[in-house]
Amino acid sequence: MKFNFKDSGALEAEFEYGKLDISSNSELGFRPVQLLVSSLVGCSGGLLKKVMEKKRIAFDTIKMEVEIERNEEEANKVTKIVLHFT
Repeated sequence: MKFNFKDSGALEAEFEYGKLDISSNSELGFRPVQLLVSSLVGCSGGLLKKVMEKKRIAFDTIKMEVEIERNEEEANKVTKIVLHFT
């Protein structure tokens, strides 16, 4: 994977599916914390789906909600992530 800084200060990467822009400014790209949470949801949601299929548990939809806590005093450090699956 290769990432490059653009003149705007955002990072850019090109993948098979398309271009990914990353920035702390949500008008210029996805925020890093959004990508962190999306990665966790993508991995754990995909794993849950596989396990349910393997165990022959019928489902129509899997919905996921995320609660995230951050510490503003420590540069918005992520301190807690809770995943809810329905």
